Amino acid sequence: MKVRIQQAKLEKFPCDFLVVKWIMGQKMDGSTGAVDKALGGLISKMIKEQEFKGKEGEMLVFPTFGKISAKQVMVLGLGEQKNVTVDVVRRATARIVKEARHQHAKRVATILLGTGTAKIEPSVAAQAMTEGAWLGAYAYAKYKSQEAKRDLIYPVELVIITSGVHETSKLNEAEKIRAAQRGIREGELNSQAAIFARDLVNEPASSMTPKNLADAAAVLAKGVPGMTAKIYRQSQIEKMGMGAYLAVAKGSDHEPYFVHLTYKSGTGSQIKKVVIVGKGITFDSGGLSLKPSQAMESMKIDMAGCAAMLGIFSVLSKLKLQNIEVHGISAICENMPSGRAMKPGDVVRAMDGKTIEVLNTDAEGRLTLADALTYAVRLKPDYIIDLATLTGACVVALGEEVSGYMGNNRELLEKIKKAAEVSGEKIWELPLIEEYRQFTKSQVADLSNITPGMKGSAGAITAGLFLEEFVDKKSWAHIDIAGPSWAEKDVNPWAPKGGTGCGVRTILEFLKGI
Repeated sequence: MKVRIQQAKLEKFPCDFLVVKWIMGQKMDGSTGAVDKALGGLISKMIKEQEFKGKEGEMLVFPTFGKISAKQVMVLGLGEQKNVTVDVVRRATARIVKEARHQHAKRVATILLGTGTAKIEPSVAAQAMTEGAWLGAYAYAKYKSQEAKRDLIYPVELVIITSGVHETSKLNEAEKIRAAQRGIREGELNSQAAIFARDLVNEPASSMTPKNLADAAAVLAKGVPGMTAKIYRQSQIEKMGMGAYLAVAKGSDHEPYFVHLTYKSGTGSQIKKVVIVGKGITFDSGGLSLKPSQAMESMKIDMAGCAAMLGIFSVLSKLKLQNIEVHGISAICENMPSGRAMKPGDVVRAMDGKTIEVLNTDAEGRLTLADALTYAVRLKPDYIIDLATLTGACVVALGEEVSGYMGNNRELLEKIKKAAEVSGEKIWELPLIEEYRQFTKSQVADLSNITPGMKGSAGAITAGLFLEEFVDKKSWAHIDIAGPSWAEKDVNPWAPKGGTGCGVRTILEFLKGI
């Protein structure tokens, strides 16, 4: 789908599907009023007859009967004026493209939402609209029949119509269009990166094996200036001493692969070095601590952290970031039960020499991350950020729409919070309670991979405390994406059921901001 901006009269623009906005309590004026007048008062009539209030997400769709160049009109509610935010704009545009698909509309037109009395800058509004359009139109159809894919061509184009002077910044029309074009470009890159991650997560685990995921990483770096890829095989991983990671991998028939991507732009002492670590369990059965079958149904998502990291790298070179060095790390493997699998009670040695008692083989992510974080520390970065579908406890605490994040550096945590606010991805900080650290210790080893002394409580926090043991006081943040990495249903219009690409847009905004 193509998104573009054009100066025109909305009521005269030829398209299949014309969308006008309605704010609760507004007067019939502006672009909506102009379209209503061209339609001979049809919008006013429909609003009255249908008792349309304009609540967020409320829609009215009807034909124009040839009175204007558009074939159909949709009136879309944005809610109360005081509540119209960038997130509302993003959701509204996702609803537009979903309804346009339902109506088999190829060309869709609407105004640059939110730039009037909501006072959203044109570039910000255009970026949000573009993200809403791309992410809302997404459908994973690789295994669908051609007949089932037929409707997915709709819509082909979203045209954002603009006219007049922007009230807040007093941009003239040419400046407004240029600002919106910048926003469209940013929105497209953010969306493409998230969709790249979604496609990886949605792929069945039998196809998305450790080798295939590692191959996807290697392909990303081919021919891209400033980007390189190192893919380590099992013998090399053994030489590096990654005993915790290898303990998880040994139950599977599939060989583990350790991925290290690097992208560098600029030279000199001003370069900021960031390491993004993504959990890469391509399927998590729980190992010998076997999950119930229902809990295993969506466990292809356990590589969503790695997928997010790869999605970020898929667009890094196009962002034109300056003076930055980004490393992408993932310890990729499966967690499977077999005669070779690690057993509850085993003790494994991590790359940094610490020993870990494995009391539950289903707490495998922190084992692979322990070695990945140690590897990251040796790169001597300014920041380490890990993304992981780590704990069910985080889902219990925050639900399926919110990621939990924690870390040891206030400046880094504030930057992530700000980036998430821009991206519209919901996160909530969890504390690293020092008093809980004692429960990560083991009687027979340095650490335990679960905390029986906590009796099942504060699992997301104790997992974070476990990971902190391997960051050697480097500036580090952990983002637990266990809930929002997968949508069980269409709660959010820009996140249809399946992999969501959670974390991608937040980290991209973070990288732009440093």
